[in-house]
Formats: sequence, C-alpha cells, structure tokens
Amino acid sequence: MPKPFDPSELRARLKGGISVLDFQEDLRRRVQELEQTLSRVDLLHSLLPICSGCGRPRTDGDYERQLRVYMAAMSRRRKDGGKCPQCRGRKAVS
Repeated sequence: MPKPFDPSELRARLKGGISVLDFQEDLRRRVQELEQTLSRVDLLHSLLPICSGCGRPRTDGDYERQLRVYMAAMSRRRKDGGKCPQCRGRKAVS
C-alpha cells in the first residue's frame, strides 16, 4: 500500500484478506468431511462384497455380521419404523 495510506482502503483490504482466509478454512473443512465420507464408503464397500456374476451382495463369510456392526456404529439416527419390501409382505408373528 502506498504511504500515507487511506484508512478506508486498509479496512477494505483487511476485509478482503479475512474473507479469503475464511473461504480457505471452509474449503479445508469440506475437504476433510469428503475424505471422511470417502473412507466410510470404502469401508462399506469392503463389508458388502458384490457377486461378479449376478451383481447381488454376497452372503458367504462373515459379511452380514460385519455390516450390522458397521451400521450400528455409524448410524446417527434411530430406526425410522419403516419396513423393507420383504418385511412389508410378511404377516406379523403373534
């Protein structure tokens, strides 16, 4: 800045610099969130192997238990009370 400086110009430049710093911090936070989400997706993919023949989830091994443990640990909300299509078609057991 040229000297003597104009106080209003200094305030404008400081405000602009603060805006850039805020933007960079927000961007850093979003990148971190995306990396965490990608890590969870990678873990979920490893827990739910897909059959290369039919494309359905494989049920061999211990995958179902691992998936239940993962879902219980990562779920942030309670069951919504809704049922999957197979369970909606079943009659209630008394």
